Amino acid sequence: MQPLPAEQGCQTCPYGDLNPLEIPSQNWESISMDFITNLPPSHGFDTLLVVVNCLSKQSHFIPTTWSLDAPGLAQLYISTVFKLHGVDSKVNPPKLLILNPSVLQKQ
Repeated sequence: MQPLPAEQGCQTCPYGDLNPLEIPSQNWESISMDFITNLPPSHGFDTLLVVVNCLSKQSHFIPTTWSLDAPGLAQLYISTVFKLHGVDSKVNPPKLLILNPSVLQKQ
């Protein structure tokens, strides 16, 4: 399969209006989360969880491991970001955090 020439563009891609994200009214109301993976091991960690405040762009870089599962992610989020900033009302895609009430009750 040959790549398309730059001037030809994508013939099957849907086009539409781009809508900007809403501007949060206060800090830590809206966050985005992502992982930086495949880092050289350091003190037993090989991955970073990056949590960014969408209003001020303040960030937390939290060391973790590639084998982190969903309950572990929830626990890591609660013990690092939640304890400092409280509950956010919106997590921008990718939606990595789906809190289960049973995870919160273990606190």
